[in-house]
Order: sequence, then structure tokens, then C-alpha cells
Amino acid sequence: MRRFVSKTRFRQIDGKMFVGAVFVIAGAMVAWNGLSHVKELWLRVSLFFPIALPNDIAERTLVSFPLIFKELISAVSSLCAVLIGLMWFFSGWGDVLRSFNPRWEPTDFGNPDLVAETIRTGEAQYWRASSFIARVLGKIWGRARYVSPISYEFFGKLFRSSVKILLLAGVIATAFYLMQVLPTILKRSLQISVSMVTPSPAPLFFLTGLALIVNLVIMISLFPIRKRKFYRSRETLAVKGRGDPQIFFALLEEGCRLLSPSGASARPSVRLVSENGENARATLVENYPKSVSSLNRPGGFLCLPLILFPLTMGFSRLIHFQRPVSEVPYQVFLKAHALDYLVEVLFGLGLILVGLYFAEWARRLFGVRKYRSDLVFCHSLNQSEPGNEPDLATIPGKLEWTLMDVVDDSFAGWAKDPRAGSSFQLEVFWAEVYSESAGPRSRRYVVRMEDNEDLNRSMWRILKLPFFVSFEAESRQIEADRT
Repeated sequence: MRRFVSKTRFRQIDGKMFVGAVFVIAGAMVAWNGLSHVKELWLRVSLFFPIALPNDIAERTLVSFPLIFKELISAVSSLCAVLIGLMWFFSGWGDVLRSFNPRWEPTDFGNPDLVAETIRTGEAQYWRASSFIARVLGKIWGRARYVSPISYEFFGKLFRSSVKILLLAGVIATAFYLMQVLPTILKRSLQISVSMVTPSPAPLFFLTGLALIVNLVIMISLFPIRKRKFYRSRETLAVKGRGDPQIFFALLEEGCRLLSPSGASARPSVRLVSENGENARATLVENYPKSVSSLNRPGGFLCLPLILFPLTMGFSRLIHFQRPVSEVPYQVFLKAHALDYLVEVLFGLGLILVGLYFAEWARRLFGVRKYRSDLVFCHSLNQSEPGNEPDLATIPGKLEWTLMDVVDDSFAGWAKDPRAGSSFQLEVFWAEVYSESAGPRSRRYVVRMEDNEDLNRSMWRILKLPFFVSFEAESRQIEADRT
């Protein structure tokens, strides 16, 4: 039993399992409710077989519009509930079963230049390349700088969705206002007398208000409660000898492979160059990221009850459609009760749409996968003649990194005269980082850095390895194939 409830196994469960479980429950309840009502309708209708229409069928029909519409809405809703409920039930089970073995391969970092500057400075940098609102928030509120790009993306989508909901509420208010004043306008302008009873739009406003409030709560939950800090370790090295920093980077990258667990594939390193740091060059190395959890968005749990109850309640109101009207002439029904029936149907459909809306957001929030890995960043200044060591203090406080070209001019110059001595200084940073991605093919973004003693001990050994490397050619023979 312990094997199934272990922390490691629990972390490997996809959070979408909860959404699937909710759809299993909702689908079963909706399908059973619809099937029971279909059976009840069949038993009531079967008493009239063989069908024999009375002589006054036309008169009865004209005064039975409320009953006809009630039974029609209930019958159609029951059949839809059976079909849709079964679809939800089986699709939910599929999500639950797939969630126990999620196969997500970690993707590369998004904006590796900002990742490099984050670990170099120990400060969040993603907000500088985010939207205008994110940059403004980052300047006036320091805690907003530590919000991940995924959270900013969700925030923007929720904000746009809230604006659309507000516009929908405005359309509803305008439509009901026009229905109230339309008879007066027609009577004054065209001398046409129209009698119409307009129901209250309160049920529809309740749905829009509920969606707005929950959107606001989810948006607030995207911001960190406590200020995050990026902790990392740092080592400064003065290197002298015959070689180029690119050679040291290559040896360091190979040494950092020792940080990966046995059997894990190696992650490609990223070579960077900074134009405003005296042509500083750098390498960014990461071991294989390990999946940690997909349950790091509390807003997903908030959405779960807002999926189950609206879906079941919406179908229940449509299946058991009830209005306090039995038999009235059709003229009275159209004037006094038709809009009331329409609002009740729209309210039931609105409940279902609200449930599906929050189901989509629960999938997005639970779809954020979190990873843990070791990250190493090493950058250097241009090498110089021995005795004229470059000073790291000349590097600006903020560096603009770009991906290095395939051929590095400095390395090409060293290759022409590899025996010339040089010296350069290095800064090496490392940390245990937590990153997250919004989907299987979404880029990862660093959200937290921590200092780790085991990683410190490993890095101190790895940094010594390049200084023990020495090669000598015992015999050199290069033969050209002249055939």
C-alpha cells in the first residue's frame, strides 16, 4: 500500500486527474438524471398508445403552450443529458487513467539570456521582457518581478476574459432595458400597442458576477504571497595558461554531466556573448530536469467545485423544467410568460457553460508542470597577456546576452597561435533551480533558486577538473590520402 501513496509517486500524478474525476462524477450524475427522466416520460406517454387524437385537439393545443414547451424542454434536455453525460463519464475516466503515467519530456529554457542574467545577478529578469503591464508592475511593486511569465500569461487571459464577461453583462442589461422601453417607444412613435412582461435578468447577472469574482480570485492567486529570493553560490577563478575560455567552458560542460543522474540524457549547453560587457562570453549548463509536481496552482482546486455543481445543476434545472403556469391562451403565454421561459432556459445553459469554462481553466492551471534541476553559469572576460589580468569590476551591473555565433572570433584568433600565453578571469554561479512549463511543448521558465550543500561540494570538485587536464603528443603523423 505504501508504494501507491509514496510522495514520489504522488508527485508524478498529473493534476488533470482531479478534473477527470470531477467529469466522471458529473457525467454519471447527469446521465443517470437524464435516463431516469426519459424513463419517466416514456411511462407517461406509453399510456396513450395507440395514439388517438381528440376532436378538440386544436383548441387544447392553443391553451396548452406552457405544458407543451415544458415537456419539450424536459425531453430534449433529458436526451442531451444522457448523451453528454456518458461522453463526460468516459472522457473523464480517460483523463484519470492517463494522469498516472504522464509522459512529459522537459523542454528547453525560454529566454536563456534572461536565465543567465538571473543566476548572475540573483534577481528576477523575466519581467523586463514581459508585457507593458508586467513591466509597469515590476517597476512600482518589487514582488511583481518574481511572477513567472506563465502566471503573467494566465493573468492576461483572465483579464481579457473578464472584460468580455463585463461586455456580456452590458449586452444583457441593454437588451432587457430595451425590452422594457420598447412598448412605450412603439406606442409613442408608431401608435402600435404591444404588451410584454419582461422578467428579471438577475439569474443571468448572477452567472456573470460569479465568473468575475472567481476570475479575480484566480488572478490574485497567481501572485506570490511572500517575496521570493534567488539564492545561488558563486566562485571567482583567475586562470593563466595557454588556452581560450571556450576550452575551459567545454571542460566545465563535460564536468557538469556528472551532476545528471545515471542514465539521464545530457542537456545541450547554451553559449552566450555580451556586447556591453567587454565582449564577455559565457556558457549555461543544466543537468536533466526532474519532474516535481503539477499541483502548484491553488486556483485549480478552486475551480473543481465550480465544475461539478454548475454542470449538474444546469442539467437538473433543464431536465426538471418547472414554471408556475399550466393552461393559458397562447396570446397570454406569448405576452406574459414566453420571456420568462427563455430566461430560465438561458440560466440552465449558462450554468453548464460556466462549469465548462472553469473546467478549461482547471486544465490550464493543473497543466503547469514544475521541474527541479541544477544550473551552472560561467562567464569570462577577454583573455589578455599574462600580468595584465582583466578586472571583473569593469563589467556593467546589467548585461545583455545573446546567443553566440557558430564561429567565435576570439577562439578563431587563439587557434591561429595556440602557444601564446593568456590569462582571464571567470565567474561561476550555480544553484538548484525550479522551473515550470505550461504544457508538453511549452518553454520552461525559472521561478525559484536555492542553495544546496550537496551541489556546492560537487561543484567544488568539478571546478578543479579543468586544471588537471594535460595532453602531450607522443608521436604525430598526419597522412594525406592522395589517391
